[in-house]
Amino acid sequence: VVVILMASLLISWTAGVIVFFLSILTHGVFLFLSSQGLLPQPAVQAGPLAIWISGTTVFSWVMFLVYIGNRNLREALHRALRNEHDLKKSRTELEAYTTDLERRVVQLQVAADVARDAASLQEVGPLLDRAVDLVRERFGFYHAGIFMIDIRHEYAVLKSATGEAGKQMIANGHKLKVGEVGMVGY
Repeated sequence: VVVILMASLLISWTAGVIVFFLSILTHGVFLFLSSQGLLPQPAVQAGPLAIWISGTTVFSWVMFLVYIGNRNLREALHRALRNEHDLKKSRTELEAYTTDLERRVVQLQVAADVARDAASLQEVGPLLDRAVDLVRERFGFYHAGIFMIDIRHEYAVLKSATGEAGKQMIANGHKLKVGEVGMVGY
């Protein structure tokens, strides 16, 4: 019985079935040998066939219980693995949602700060400079700039930018042809 249990639980269900049939066969061989006088007689007074049937019945019940237990363990393991997969998927989705939410919060904070500054500043130049600084700082960009379309809608003209290079570009009148030059022009 112990060998059947160990084979079923530690190796596989198939190994348990093989050991079950080998146990029944071995039990029968021992009973046959003892009935022929080659092995000592069992202490039970029943005949060899009755002993073999009772042993086979015990082995069969053990196999049935092992089968039920093994099936239940496999189903529980399958459910646990499926739940683990679902939890990992949910965690990944939550992390992505949280990252997106954090990005949106920063965007809203920048928009609120620019709106507050727009209400308090009377001139466009300082407002654009403040907006560019906020965008670069809050989003962690190396450089930021604001282009505005000229009156003829031909060029995107750099009106505000961060850093010395940005100030130099503004001083040089940096502009990009609308619809032709790079992402900004497009």
